[in-house]
Amino acid sequence: MDSYQLLISSTHPARAAKIGETISFYPTLVSGGANRKVYQGIIRWKLERNAEQVVSRGEIPAASYSQGVTFHSDAPGYFKGTFEAFLDGKSVAEKQIGVLVAPELLRPALPVPDDFGPFWEKQLKKLQSIPVSAKLTPLDSSDQVAAFDLQAECVGNQPVSGIFMRPASAAQGKHPAVLLPHGAGVRSAGYGLLAGWAAKGFLALDLNAHGLENGNSPEWYAAKERELGDYPTRGFDSGDPEKAYVLNLFLRVVRALEVLAAMPEWDGKNLWIYGGSQGAWQSLAGAALIK
Repeated sequence: MDSYQLLISSTHPARAAKIGETISFYPTLVSGGANRKVYQGIIRWKLERNAEQVVSRGEIPAASYSQGVTFHSDAPGYFKGTFEAFLDGKSVAEKQIGVLVAPELLRPALPVPDDFGPFWEKQLKKLQSIPVSAKLTPLDSSDQVAAFDLQAECVGNQPVSGIFMRPASAAQGKHPAVLLPHGAGVRSAGYGLLAGWAAKGFLALDLNAHGLENGNSPEWYAAKERELGDYPTRGFDSGDPEKAYVLNLFLRVVRALEVLAAMPEWDGKNLWIYGGSQGAWQSLAGAALIK
């Protein structure tokens, strides 16, 4: 039985659009490992703005090479295109793509709550009552990089947990540092571009979003993911922000940045945080909260 996937190309694959600029998304339905184009069926699409307004809907034949979704915006915002392919009336593939328009002009949709500042001052004071220290357990090393399991105390019932890498010949006070928070889900630290950052001279920490131990089996993390399934919104309906699961997730980000800044090899100037999806959310929080 063939498997199918949608490939989406865009006029803006790696940059934001300007106000009034024409933006296009072009879907292609393919099948099999050889990515053969499918000429039967239809592709339905929906274009949304800022996750709340449906701008347009439509469908195009899968056989088309040049039809897609074309639009422009007269105001800043985030546009998401959702594409779904159907063969004989059955859905066989779905994919989303997005683009930002004039992100430098985006403004908060709601005012800052009156207690926002005092709330976070209270949380950071709790964090500061715990000394900044980390336990590094050597994992392995090469001529270029050395790897460690990193654990550090934090507020709540889960520590900062991650895989840390640095140049094998790291020198005191010479290296920039980067924190790499995870996208959504539950997994061990140690994925992605960690070794590449370290090989370029960075002190690099891949952060386990949930403070879980690293290096367990996929089945172990799958069980934890079932246990934590509603974590992005857990506690929000309580009306008490201190019961939100993501509160301690954010505080672990702050403590992880503090741990990197406390390392003797750090250059004292360059402290980066870089992530996508949930990792971008954590990056924004960490950049705002670090003192």
